Amino acid sequence: VLYTERLDAPGQYSASPVAADGHIFLVSNRGVLTVVKAGPTFERTHQHNLGEAVLVTPAVDQHTLYLRTDGHLHAFRRSP
Repeated sequence: VLYTERLDAPGQYSASPVAADGHIFLVSNRGVLTVVKAGPTFERTHQHNLGEAVLVTPAVDQHTLYLRTDGHLHAFRRSP
C-alpha cells in the first residue's frame, strides 16, 4: 500500500477503478467521478458530479473514457 486517502465523494463504490494515461479513474454509485494521478503520492486532479447513479466500471480506449449512468452514456475524450 502506497497511501490511503479519502476521495471526498459521496456514496459507495461498486465500479472497479480504471487506470489509463497515467491516472486512476474512480466513480461512486452516486455518480461522482474522481481522477487521481497514478504515482507514489496521492494527487487528486479532478472531480465531477455526473448527476446520475453509476453502477458499472468505466471503459477506456486509446483516447476516450466511457461512463454509463442510469440514463446516459458519457464519453470523455482527450485530444490526440
